[in-house]
Amino acid sequence: FNGVNSAFAVVSGEELQATVPSGASTGPITVTTPTGSSRSPGTFVVAASADLTLAQTASPSPVLLGGNLTYAIALTNRGPSQATGLSMTNPLPAGTLFVSATLSQGSYFQTNGSIVCSLGNLATGTAVRLSVVLTPTAVGSLTNRVSVKANEFDPIGTNNLAEVITSVLPGPTTLGIQLMTGNRVAISWPAAAVNYLLQTTAQLSPGVNWSVVTNAPVLSGEKKTVILPALSEASYYRLNKP
Repeated sequence: FNGVNSAFAVVSGEELQATVPSGASTGPITVTTPTGSSRSPGTFVVAASADLTLAQTASPSPVLLGGNLTYAIALTNRGPSQATGLSMTNPLPAGTLFVSATLSQGSYFQTNGSIVCSLGNLATGTAVRLSVVLTPTAVGSLTNRVSVKANEFDPIGTNNLAEVITSVLPGPTTLGIQLMTGNRVAISWPAAAVNYLLQTTAQLSPGVNWSVVTNAPVLSGEKKTVILPALSEASYYRLNKP
C-alpha cells in the first residue's frame, strides 16, 4: 500500500483480500509473491477516518427547582486519524436558564438557544471537555442532547450523539417577611415557585383553618411580593400548592 506492507489472502484466481495497514497512504498497490511482483495501474485512495465518541453526565440528578444543574460533556477521538474541523452543538433544554460554559479547547458562542463549539483539530487518543451550567425553571424532565461532526469519515456514527435525562423536583420554597413603613408588611417568595397559593391564619393549632390571601402578587425580578397591612394580632403565612 504505497510502500507499507500488509499480508493478503488469495480469494480466487482474480481476487486478493488484505487489510489496509496503519500508516498506509494514497498511492499504487504492489503485490509481491515468490514468483514475482505486480503493481496496480491505478491509484489506491486511503481516506482518513476518525471515530469520535461523545459522553455526558448530569449533576446533581435529580436536581431541585432553582438549583444549578451541570452537564459534563467529553468528546474523545479514537482514531485512527486526526479529526479536523471539529464542531460540537448543544441545544439547551427548554425550561432552563443559561449560567455558564467552560471549554477545554477552542471557543463557543450561543445562537438560537444552542451552544455551538468550534474545536479545531483533535489528535488520536485525546479529548475535549465542555461543562455547561443551567438553572431549571420548571418542575419536570430535562433532556440534554449533544452532537459532533468533523471533516473526516466516522466509521461509527452512532456515538456522535450523547443524551442525558434529568428529573427536576420541587425545591424548598421559603417565604420572606419584611416590615415596611406605613404599618405594612411585604411577603415575598421565589418567582420560580409556580402554582402556589399564599395562605394566612391567626393561630397555629391542630385543625387550624388557612385562608387564601386574595391580593395579587407583584412580580419583581426573581421574586413575587404581596403587600399587606401589618395587623396588631399575630398572623402566620405559608405557601400551599393545591
